[in-house]
Amino acid sequence: MVQALNHLGLRVVMDVVYNHLYSSGPSAITSVLDKIVPGYYLRMDTNGQIENSAAVNNTASEHFMVDRLIVDDLLNWAVNYKVDGFRFDLMGHIMKRQW
Repeated sequence: MVQALNHLGLRVVMDVVYNHLYSSGPSAITSVLDKIVPGYYLRMDTNGQIENSAAVNNTASEHFMVDRLIVDDLLNWAVNYKVDGFRFDLMGHIMKRQW
């Protein structure tokens, strides 16, 4: 589809949501990342509870592998599917790299 739109002279900007997960918890049927490393991919408060905001649970983009997941996914869409740009949902929830 992206290729067909590009052939028509149109550019594709994809809406991406990296600030939260569909579900969480190692026992939730639709949870994926919490089954790999429980609690790692979500931001926790000082009491160990998942932080929630306007978009339910918050991903912990300050953790190396969450940041890596986001960057690798964006590169996949840009390089392999030729997506021209991205619109980030709730960008303020994603940490800026410190390096």
